Amino acid sequence: HLLVTIYHSEEEFRSACDIFFAHDPPPDVNLGDRQGLTPLLIAADTNQITQDPEQRAIYLISKGADLEARTRENKDVFCLLANNKTLSDQQSHDIICRLLSHTATLEGCSIAQVYKKHYLPQRGALLTLSTAAMAGRVKTTTLLLDVGLDEAINNLVDSRDPATVLDVTIFSAEQSRHMHLDLLAAYSPGAPRARALASQTVYDPRQGPPVRAAEAYWGLPEILQLLRGRGAKRACELVPSSHPSHVTLDHPDVWDITHMYWVG
Repeated sequence: HLLVTIYHSEEEFRSACDIFFAHDPPPDVNLGDRQGLTPLLIAADTNQITQDPEQRAIYLISKGADLEARTRENKDVFCLLANNKTLSDQQSHDIICRLLSHTATLEGCSIAQVYKKHYLPQRGALLTLSTAAMAGRVKTTTLLLDVGLDEAINNLVDSRDPATVLDVTIFSAEQSRHMHLDLLAAYSPGAPRARALASQTVYDPRQGPPVRAAEAYWGLPEILQLLRGRGAKRACELVPSSHPSHVTLDHPDVWDITHMYWVG
């Protein structure tokens, strides 16, 4: 568990793990740590730019790691990859696709059939879609919808809070927009602001490093259109009396008229 988190090159990581797996009996690669995380889940979720989640995942799977392992919050490996802030949208898309293809090859079926059989029935499956959508990952979100999550697009993300994937994505998009305008307002119009935009340092840092944060900012509007195009609705559209408790932002018009006036 510790080895999978620290700053080793992939070659060093594999060489060190080979020593453990050479023991008789070998270690239990699916043993959870005190947080219930298996090495595979840790590898997918560790936000270290020196690590390659895909290489570590493939290595651990070759040693018997269970691709269906889940966290105590019911998040699967795909949810953690969608949340990994060191990965671009293209990278998270490609890794998820390859991991699904690995099982599909073993079972002689399509990746959609694999997902619908092993992942879609799980209670936390929708967390993966909402995580990818809230992170502005257009390609990853499209892939998840295509392999089966479009069937659950209007289910509640959390049974304790009446909010759909569209609700939480709207919330994330507004947070991203507010943060971008706040950060941009710190620079004078003209060359300083142009340099800030070019350096991509004026996007929501909660989405990751500058390049990833900028990708999320520009991807979120496209995701909202994608979800709407697939039939996504807000909870208040499905049940008019519902009021999502976590959506506490002011109406966009109110924020734009008041806050944007002060930041110029």
